[in-house]
Amino acid sequence: MPRGGQRHRAGRAVEQLEAELALEPPDLLADGRLITLDWRGCGWSDRPATGYSIDGITRDILGFVDALELDRPVLIGSSIAGAFTVEAALAAPDRIGAIIPVDAGIHHFSGMRDAMDKLLADLRADRAGTLADFVPHWYRPGTSVALIDWTVRQLLDATFLIERLVVDQADYDPRPRLGGVRVPTHFLHGELDTEVPPSVPRECAGLIPGARMTVIEGAGHMSQQDQALSGRRTPCP
Repeated sequence: MPRGGQRHRAGRAVEQLEAELALEPPDLLADGRLITLDWRGCGWSDRPATGYSIDGITRDILGFVDALELDRPVLIGSSIAGAFTVEAALAAPDRIGAIIPVDAGIHHFSGMRDAMDKLLADLRADRAGTLADFVPHWYRPGTSVALIDWTVRQLLDATFLIERLVVDQADYDPRPRLGGVRVPTHFLHGELDTEVPPSVPRECAGLIPGARMTVIEGAGHMSQQDQALSGRRTPCP
């Protein structure tokens, strides 16, 4: 069964994930493929003028699954991309094998309209400066400055249109619908995540039938980079 990874904010995480999946027996890549997908507006993907919403990118993912004729892939999504995996599972449970939201905010920013509007205004006024101040909080204390700077550059290389997702999050709360998720679900979350507290995925896991949650010790909001070795000890749903 193929594993689907969605690049989010730092493409280096994809190479780390691929290495981790192959490090120890059983080799998780031995019976499948790791396929990575850059969001629209990011990395190698096109930069259209529209479609920068949770619904829009979820449609992209399902279109990608269909275009490659993937057989019920496992979707892995970091941060807001965790919401994409949830929405894909709700929209097409017969086409998705399982989901692994990593450090996913899900409903955490719902109702934070003033804070999201301020962040968006700051980004429009000084995108580079705002990201330079904002991104370090995603990582655990002691993370190398080089990695943080590299992450900022990845964001600056993406189109500014992805920032529409900031506002989209302020109105996003799928909790009333989570009981309808019918695919195996395993949340991974950094113990030291200050962007999204672990109580958020724990609540979501409690609303999804059979869902599990694993806390990654010593990791922040970018646990696939903070503590990549811990990820390989987590069983696939």
